[in-house]
Amino acid sequence: MRSLEDIPIAVRMSWASTRETSREEDEAYCLLGIFDVNMPMLYGEGQKAFVRLQEEIIKRSADMSIFAWMALEDNPPPYTGLLARSPADFRHSGVATICDPGHFDPAPFSINNRGVSLQTILYRKTATGLHIMPVNCKIEGEKAPKYDPHSSGHGPHGIYLRQVGRHDFVRAFPSRIVNAISNDTTTRFQVATQLSTEQAIFIDQHVTLIRSPRDFIGDFYLSSKAVYPAGCYDPSQRIIYAGHTGTFLGYFHFEPKWKKEFDTFYFIFRFDRSRGKEPWRYALLSERHWAHKQPYRAHYASYSKNFFAPGKEMSLRLPSVDDESKAKKVVLTIVPPESKEDRAPWSRTIEFAVVDG
Repeated sequence: MRSLEDIPIAVRMSWASTRETSREEDEAYCLLGIFDVNMPMLYGEGQKAFVRLQEEIIKRSADMSIFAWMALEDNPPPYTGLLARSPADFRHSGVATICDPGHFDPAPFSINNRGVSLQTILYRKTATGLHIMPVNCKIEGEKAPKYDPHSSGHGPHGIYLRQVGRHDFVRAFPSRIVNAISNDTTTRFQVATQLSTEQAIFIDQHVTLIRSPRDFIGDFYLSSKAVYPAGCYDPSQRIIYAGHTGTFLGYFHFEPKWKKEFDTFYFIFRFDRSRGKEPWRYALLSERHWAHKQPYRAHYASYSKNFFAPGKEMSLRLPSVDDESKAKKVVLTIVPPESKEDRAPWSRTIEFAVVDG
């Protein structure tokens, strides 16, 4: 006979997924014995009780099926934290099975003040910038997700993550479980445990839209490896996400078709919500100037003198390597919204152009 410890956490959660309680907190407290968890019962904390339960479980178990849940609301938020909001989110996880260690061997994970800290496989979908994190289990049956077309179908299932900082992620499309992709490289990162409804909405509002060809700006090309942080950019929509934390810094590296003729250049973007109605700042730097700035890319203050106020046009002259009388000029323009209704709060639209200069 199997002991409770041998049954995946997601399966044990599913046992209470349809249970109705007179008090919201009892959705969590009725599971304390199943998970052998001791924690104070604080009536009045509401949904936080179930979050606390998951945090206590994570402290004593490395079973990643705790993340194998699907939001069941009719209109779930676009982004959430890594932890489920209630046992009902595990309703379709009752048929979860742990994958063979040969497929997946995660490092221990833990809770800290930034969220859940993990070191595991992350696969980035270059078309959208989303990442897929495997959850070390498969969910079979009628409600099982369809296989990702790029995967073999033999590995574990996974969940979508959106990058919102250097090492910070949130869960995206929380109503979906997808097929994970095999990968031998692990990454250290953290995922927020929870997001408020306001924070989830802000992620879609804190954006810069590039109204230019997706990969080409004049004679310059943007490769998928030239975006930092890579998962903060959605190439399919040409959108840069600043996340929900209030501060963000990233860059694109554009390379000319003819590298030997013209210098490369960097487009740097910064979001700082403390600036009020104009939180976005942008800069253009040539390769030679970037060499001095790059070591300080994580420090917001080091860029303050080079960033200009939105609403203005800026340009960068890139002389020819062989003949400085010849040059290309990169022009960046903030596109004003056609009306107040066309612009979400804290969003900006920019446009690139390259001319002979």
